[in-house]
Amino acid sequence: MQFTMMAYNIERGCHSLDHILEKERLDAVKRIAREVNPDILSLTEAYYGGNNSENIFMDYKSIFGFAQGCFAPFPQVGYRKEDVGGSCLLSNLLMYARPFKLKHKGAVRGEIALDNNILMVDVIHPSYTVSDMEKIKTLSPLITTGRFPYIVAGDFNTVHPDEEYNWEKLTEELMEFDPI
Repeated sequence: MQFTMMAYNIERGCHSLDHILEKERLDAVKRIAREVNPDILSLTEAYYGGNNSENIFMDYKSIFGFAQGCFAPFPQVGYRKEDVGGSCLLSNLLMYARPFKLKHKGAVRGEIALDNNILMVDVIHPSYTVSDMEKIKTLSPLITTGRFPYIVAGDFNTVHPDEEYNWEKLTEELMEFDPI
């Protein structure tokens, strides 16, 4: 069975740092999702998808027009230690999904029916407050305990403020991998 999956970081659920909905951003995200028309949509930084201290609720399943969805809250996010963050997995295919806790953040694991097979999808957003090695230790069990076929989606660009990176070398290696 062929399907289309889209992963999108919607940065703070299309809200400002002051928790104000940025409608133009949300409309742009919805327009792009409509154009791609994915069967499965993973959202990172899907803030306000559950109970939170700001009393803002974003019903991503309805917003994006999906039959099924699961939101996984982060216990705390950012230097403000807010309870508004999370990840979300949406599907128009038959799906069983549940939130689960990683060591530093929450995540979603979905099992999606594909003809005679089950696709496992994890949606994660590692914490920027831990080192790369700690991220690897946290995420390795997901990959080794998952069933196949398996997709891990999310935001992997987190950089720990105490890590030292050689940005010139990283740029050079990326250009060798994909010279554009």
